[in-house]
Amino acid sequence: MELLVTIVFGILVAYILYFFIKEKQYSKESTLGNIASTIGVLGTFVGISIGLWKFNPNDITSSVPLLLSGMKIAFATSIIGMTASIFMKYIALKNEDEENIDDIIQLFNTMISESRNVNNTLIENQKQTENVLNKVSEIWSKHQENLTLELKNEIINLNDNTISKQEELIREFKKLGECFTFLNSGVNNLLIWQENYKETIENTKQELEIVIQTIHNTDKSIESISKNSSLIKENNENLSEVLKEINKTQNIIIQSNKSIIEISNEAKESIPQINEHFTNIDNRTKESTAYLQTAISENINNINIYLQKITEDVLARTTQSIYENNRQFKYEISEHITQCKMIVYSLKDLIPDINEHLLATQKRFNKTLLHFNEEVQNSLKENTFEINKQIQVLKEATININNTLDDNISESTKRLESITIATSNQIKTMAEEMEKLCTRKIEKLDNILIEEFTDALSCLAGQLVTISEGFSQDYYKLLEEIKDAFSKTYILGNTIDNESISKGDK
Repeated sequence: MELLVTIVFGILVAYILYFFIKEKQYSKESTLGNIASTIGVLGTFVGISIGLWKFNPNDITSSVPLLLSGMKIAFATSIIGMTASIFMKYIALKNEDEENIDDIIQLFNTMISESRNVNNTLIENQKQTENVLNKVSEIWSKHQENLTLELKNEIINLNDNTISKQEELIREFKKLGECFTFLNSGVNNLLIWQENYKETIENTKQELEIVIQTIHNTDKSIESISKNSSLIKENNENLSEVLKEINKTQNIIIQSNKSIIEISNEAKESIPQINEHFTNIDNRTKESTAYLQTAISENINNINIYLQKITEDVLARTTQSIYENNRQFKYEISEHITQCKMIVYSLKDLIPDINEHLLATQKRFNKTLLHFNEEVQNSLKENTFEINKQIQVLKEATININNTLDDNISESTKRLESITIATSNQIKTMAEEMEKLCTRKIEKLDNILIEEFTDALSCLAGQLVTISEGFSQDYYKLLEEIKDAFSKTYILGNTIDNESISKGDK
C-alpha cells in the first residue's frame, strides 16, 4: 500500500518534471515547482493520514508499524516533491542564462538590423545628396548656357551697334570726302589759275624783255621812241606795282596753301585717306610744276627763236613794230590789269568761301566725332551696365547655389548627427535595458529562490513541527499507554505470581 501511494505521487511529480523538461517551460518553473512541492506536501499529508487512519490507540503495538509506514510515505513524497522543485529551479536557472544569452543575441541582432537600417538611411541620404548635387549641376549648366547665350547676344548686339556706328562714321567720312573733293576741285582751279597767272607773267616778262631790248636798240636813232619809252617806263612802273600786288596775292595763296597743308597734316593723323588724297594732290602739283617748267623752257626756246627773228627784221619794221607794239602793249597791259584785278577780286571772294567751307567741314567733322564718341560711350555704358547686371545675376546665382549646397550639407550632417545620436541613444538604451533586464531577472531569480527556499523551509519546518508535535503527542500517548500497559502487565504479573505462589503453596 505504502509503495503504491509513493509510486503514484512519484509518477505525478515525474510527469510534471517531464512536462517541464520536454516543453521547456522555463518561465513557469515557479508554478510547476510549487505544484511539485504541493504534491510532495499532499503526499506527506496522505502518508500521515494513511498512518493515522489505521492507527488504533487501543492497540498501540500493532498501530506503530502502520504509523511508521505512513510516515515513510509522507517523507518520501515530500522528498520527491522538494527534489523535483529544486531540480526544476536548477534547470530554470541554468537555462535562464541561455535565455539571457538568447536575449542578448536577439538584442545584438536588433542592433545589427538597426545599424543596417541606419546604413540604408545613410546610403539613401547620400543618394539624395548626389541627386541634389546632380540637379544643382544641371541647374548650374543651364544657367551657364543661358548666361553664355545672353552674353553672346549682347556681344552680337554690341558688334551690330559698333558696325552701324562705323557705317555711319564711314558715311560721314564719305560726306567729308565729298567736301574735300569739292575743296580739291577748288584747289585745282586755284592751281590752274596759278598756272595761267604764271604763264601770263612769263609772257609779260618776255614781252617786257623784248620791249626793253628793242628800246635799247632803237634809243639812239629815234627820239620819238624816248617819249614812248618814258611812257613805257611809267607803264613798267605801273606794271611793277601790279606785279607787287600779284606777288602779294601769290604770298597770300602760298600762305593759304601752307594752311591747307597744315590742315592736311592735322587730318593726316586722324584720316589716312585724306593724307593719300593730299599726297595725290602734291604729286599732281609736282607733275604740273614739272609740266610748267617744261612749258616755260619750251617758251624760252621759242622766245629766243622769236627774238632772233625779230633782230633780223628789227631794222625793217622798227617804226611799225614800235607803234603797233606800243598800242598792243597798252591794250594787253590794260587787259592784263583787268584780268589781274578780276582774278584778285575772285581770289578774295574764293578764299573766304574756302575758309568758310573748311570751317563748316571742320565743325561737321567735330560734331560727327563728338556724336560718335557719345554713341560709343553710351553703348559702352549700356554694355557695361548689362555685363555688370549679368555678373550680379551670376553672383546671386552662385550665392544661392552655395547657400543651397551649404543648407543641404548642413541638413545632411545634421541628419547624420541625429541618426548617429539616435543610434547611440538606442544602443545606450538597449544596453541599459539589457542591464536592467539582467539585474531584474537576477533580482527576480534571487527573490524567487529566496521565497521558494523560505517557503520550502517554512513549509518543511511547519510540516516537521506538526509531524514532531503529532509524533510527540502520539509518542507521549503511546508511552503513557505503554506505561499503562506495563503497569497493567506488572499488576497482572504480580497477580499471576501471587496466584502461582498461592497455587504452589497449596
